[in-house]
Amino acid sequence: MSEALKKIEYPQWASRPYGDYTYSDYLSWGQEVRVELVDGMVYLMAGAGTGHQRLAGDVYVQLRDFLKDKNCEAFIAPLDVRLQPKENLSDKTVVQPDILVVCDKAKINEHSVNGAPDFIVEIMSLHSRAHDILTKKELYEAAKVREYWVVDKVKDYVLYKWVLQGGFFTEEKIPLACKTEIPVGIFEGCVISL
Repeated sequence: MSEALKKIEYPQWASRPYGDYTYSDYLSWGQEVRVELVDGMVYLMAGAGTGHQRLAGDVYVQLRDFLKDKNCEAFIAPLDVRLQPKENLSDKTVVQPDILVVCDKAKINEHSVNGAPDFIVEIMSLHSRAHDILTKKELYEAAKVREYWVVDKVKDYVLYKWVLQGGFFTEEKIPLACKTEIPVGIFEGCVISL
């Protein structure tokens, strides 16, 4: 086991109050450790499989190509997103969406995105289902992410699509056929092929 992983073994977590980790702690663990923080709780992240990476890369390229010469920029994981950043690094939520789009360039720095992205796509895996559909949906809605997709090509073959309206997400479930063309609600003319 690497030194970085030894730093955050379960016994150390138990020695701290539940949900007490911050972005400062997160940075101290180094880049070898893939985790997300949600309200100070550590969520270990498994490596992505080849199918996940192919799909994420394909969606990213489609978004990048559509956004060329526009004010928004697409990114692909791993990239830290601090939904409610604090100058003293005491914020307790840091996520790494599979794909994200940011239209406010002031939120982008060399190391992270500081504030809510405009559009997020998560590619579901069996181990991430509840985290993507429940936990992250609530986080992104509270942070005012304008549109959030979860692509499920593992179990149900559907796209969960949430668009922010009046401060809350409205949900649409779209069945995924062999090739499905899905419009991005917040970007007129942008259609993603899944």
